[in-house]
Amino acid sequence: MWRWLVGDRASRVVAAITAAGVERHPSQFTITDDAAAWWHPPGQWRLGLAETLRLAPRVAPIARLGSLKLIRMSALVERQHPSGAHAYLGYLGAAVQGKGLGSAVLGPALEVCDAFGWPAFLESSNPRNLPFYRRHGFVDREPLRVPDGCPTITPMWRDSRP
Repeated sequence: MWRWLVGDRASRVVAAITAAGVERHPSQFTITDDAAAWWHPPGQWRLGLAETLRLAPRVAPIARLGSLKLIRMSALVERQHPSGAHAYLGYLGAAVQGKGLGSAVLGPALEVCDAFGWPAFLESSNPRNLPFYRRHGFVDREPLRVPDGCPTITPMWRDSRP
């Protein structure tokens, strides 16, 4: 989806958003040398206007004309976010797939979710990632309504485990 939004600048846009997130919310990240996951605790997933305005000077120069598309898409996805208390995986990235790096940053947060009885939620725009999330207990939900040409975005839910 990032490539659809901002083209070949996708990795730089994600890096800028991640860097800003780490600076403002370091406790929400699980980071290793080769992977990172950004978790939002229940009730703290919404980006909001103030956070968007803080991100704009860092992201807009990279995203350029894709900035407006990025803001619109963010609002569209946010409107379809489920209600109720849950942890939200806003981002997971690994340098290499298939080496256990994603599990290394996903697992600890899921243990916290289970300990507190929190369900977990995420959206995936990459169909290759769905089996990975399913192995961790996530279940597909109805795809989000997105603009023509946008990759399918699959929301996924995981109930907490005792």
